[in-house]
Amino acid sequence: MECKEIEKFFIEIIEGKNISDYKEIKNHIEKCRKCKNNFEEIEKILKLAKKIEVPQFSESFWQSQKEKLFVEKRPYRIHFKLILSYIASLVVIISISFFFFSKKLNKSKENSSLLVFEENILPSEEQILKLIDYMNEEDITCILNVLMKE
Repeated sequence: MECKEIEKFFIEIIEGKNISDYKEIKNHIEKCRKCKNNFEEIEKILKLAKKIEVPQFSESFWQSQKEKLFVEKRPYRIHFKLILSYIASLVVIISISFFFFSKKLNKSKENSSLLVFEENILPSEEQILKLIDYMNEEDITCILNVLMKE
């Protein structure tokens, strides 16, 4: 037998269980230094483990532990405060984004070269020059004709 197969029987031998190949395994352990060291270490560990005293608890202790484990679950409750806080957060986020988005639109309208003239508001020279840069000759002559007629 190989060392790996022998190691499987260490605990059974230490506990004194009957094994069919007991003599062969014991001979291998005595001859193989590695298996002998491993066997002795496991034997020491098991002896120490048996010396450890396990505390004995009363029946009432175990009963109280069972009660703690099997406490009835509360029925599912909807947490209105939590839902309301989520809704409020969402409203704030939407409001802020709308505020910034509308400002951005207003700035883009101010900077755009296509100006919409409202009643009684005359464009500045700068605005007129910007518009003329984007117009073709026909548009310019048409506007000039309209202005000259007035």
